[in-house]
Amino acid sequence: MPSNILKNVLNRFLVNFHNLLLVFFLLGIVSCKEPQAQYPTNKSKEKITNPSVIRNKTIYSNEMQLIVNSIKADTTLHFTASEKGFWYAFIDSLSNDSKKIMSEDLINFKIKIESLDRKLIYDWDVGGTISYRVNKEDILPILREGIKLMSPGEKAVFYSPSYLGFGYLGDGNKIGVNQPLRITLEVMRNFE
Repeated sequence: MPSNILKNVLNRFLVNFHNLLLVFFLLGIVSCKEPQAQYPTNKSKEKITNPSVIRNKTIYSNEMQLIVNSIKADTTLHFTASEKGFWYAFIDSLSNDSKKIMSEDLINFKIKIESLDRKLIYDWDVGGTISYRVNKEDILPILREGIKLMSPGEKAVFYSPSYLGFGYLGDGNKIGVNQPLRITLEVMRNFE
């Protein structure tokens, strides 16, 4: 009789052991499956636009209309649209063969800042002569990009949307919030 009990226990153990091996084998197969990408639960096709994006697009559109109107009124110069979003025209231009300003050049320049209706905001003497190492120092984006189009000794006028100028803060003094500007820039002949 004890041998029968021992046989039953041993058979149950082997059956349970086989079942346990089968469970581990199946878990191993299932866990080796490739991970699946998780997709967003919101499958709505509607495009949700941030209110600040709409506001900025409206500001930009209004500013560009003001700039275009100012350019039409400024009949003495021929303006060109840049890829960066501003307009420019040379007052004193050198030949196309003249050396263009390159990255890391040390230049000196002066600026005059006006509103789009040509009211003076800052005259030449306010900032004085400014020294600037091209692309190595922090400066207004309109000046950084405008200088790269020029050669030493040239003078140019730039119509700048506010995002390339003083932006949504202004300068805290004379330049207002989101104010597009007319900037006259003169690069001196002496530079390194």
